Amino acid sequence: MEDERGKGELIYFTLEPKEMKEDDFFVSLVTDARGGVCYSKRLPGFKLIVPQNCLQEPTRIFAKAIRESKKTLRLMDGEVQASKILEFTEMKFNGNIAVDIPCLVPESRDHDILVLMSYDCVTWKQISHERSHFEDEKSNSRRVLLNFLPKYISLYTRYRMTSLNVGPGGGSLPTHDEVAKVQFPPGALKKLTNVMIQTFPVPKFFCPPGVAAGPVLSLEPRRRRFHQNVNYYLKGPNGVEELLGSHHCRVLCSITEGANKTDWKDVSENLELKWNQDAATFVGNLSGRFWILFFPKENYQDNQKMLNVANQIYRLTITPSYAVDVRARLKRTNDILQLEVSMKCASQTKEKHIRIYENHFISLSVISVVSSQEEEFFLDEIVQLHLNKFRPFTDNITTVTVDFNEILDTKPACLKANLTQYETSVLFIPLKL
Repeated sequence: MEDERGKGELIYFTLEPKEMKEDDFFVSLVTDARGGVCYSKRLPGFKLIVPQNCLQEPTRIFAKAIRESKKTLRLMDGEVQASKILEFTEMKFNGNIAVDIPCLVPESRDHDILVLMSYDCVTWKQISHERSHFEDEKSNSRRVLLNFLPKYISLYTRYRMTSLNVGPGGGSLPTHDEVAKVQFPPGALKKLTNVMIQTFPVPKFFCPPGVAAGPVLSLEPRRRRFHQNVNYYLKGPNGVEELLGSHHCRVLCSITEGANKTDWKDVSENLELKWNQDAATFVGNLSGRFWILFFPKENYQDNQKMLNVANQIYRLTITPSYAVDVRARLKRTNDILQLEVSMKCASQTKEKHIRIYENHFISLSVISVVSSQEEEFFLDEIVQLHLNKFRPFTDNITTVTVDFNEILDTKPACLKANLTQYETSVLFIPLKL
């Protein structure tokens, strides 16, 4: 506990109850008209700043993290929770306070990171924020300026959206990476309307052999019927010219809204596709989600089978994934040597980080040990570690008993391992003795 007080100075107060478990987070701040700052070692990057004169009398403010199993964000397809849900003491202030919320998702030009608030953890409202700049570059937080504290605050990320106010004169709305575009002719909309466009890619390793899928295009708000046909421009998978002759080309559409389950319909027979290299053009008078896929003709004759495969690919694609830092250490207990491997979300993207999907089974095979002199020593028996369920907002730790006594004399620096999830990745895991 730290408490520094002085006239005209900020108050620093950190409380960490001994009863809290390792993955819990709980802090409180006692402040008055002089203001105060609250931070926590359990959740690096969290900070609550109350400037002077925001309160008229001494007040205690509580903040804690909600366990994953109790409450979760209800997000739309392609959106990912990016922080723990933080619960606060509801109150109002005489001026703006600042709340820094640590983000577990690295920054990317293809993603937006947004802040949500709620009073019941059911209905969420988006609020504005700014990027917090720290002297420590490892911190990655979003700062919210408010003159009140809601009951709950959390972060989520989505593939970047671009928006445009389109009126009776029409307009053109491209995605930020120009993978897709929607052209509104004059008269498509009778009044000024804010429309948004988004695309997200489909990883190739999610597709069965022979199946190719392009990015998914969303035009928001969905289920909007236009007075004139609008022109959709959407990029297909790589090598479209080779696929057109030997594959079925199917266009799928979904107009379900919000967090409702996406219901794909095959609309290939209702529109005409025109190809220009790898990009397709078609017209329609309804907004929604559109997706172009190719299925080999010799293996796919039934439309329902193609639709079932497409739904399977889509479910895998929208599963939240996180950049993960994998670390290992050796610990000895009663002459028993154990290897402990931890997998934790990384807030900064680096080459050594791997991408892991939420709630998925993970298998790790350690095949050799690399010494500090970069010599590789292969193990007599491969060490297998299994993680039944990856949870993004806690340390995922798995242990196994090992016989590394002979190798310890070589000053091991890291482990060479294979991680199996969707693709086999060769990892060099830093080893701590």
